[in-house]
Amino acid sequence: MSDKVLNLILNKLDSLESESKAIRNEMNEMRAEFRTETELIRNEMNEMRSDISEIKQSIHRLEESQPKDIFALLKNISIKVDYCDHQIGVLNKRLFKAESHIEELFKTYK
Repeated sequence: MSDKVLNLILNKLDSLESESKAIRNEMNEMRAEFRTETELIRNEMNEMRSDISEIKQSIHRLEESQPKDIFALLKNISIKVDYCDHQIGVLNKRLFKAESHIEELFKTYK
């Protein structure tokens, strides 16, 4: 083979080698970017897991305290109903006495 052909082959090989190095460098850069992005996604996922865990704990606390709150409200309502029943009883006695006096007055004036 002639020197010209060998030089062409060597030049082509050099060209291919430099292209190969450029491709390798690009791949390494892409790999580094991918790792960075993956790490960011991983961190965000961990934050989301933490947030979800906090939300679940809050819901659990609410679910635990809800029956207590309802019981307290019912107890308060019961106390108010008992008080109103007592007041109604007192008013009924007063009304009965007043009606009795009115009847007596009607009987005496007839």
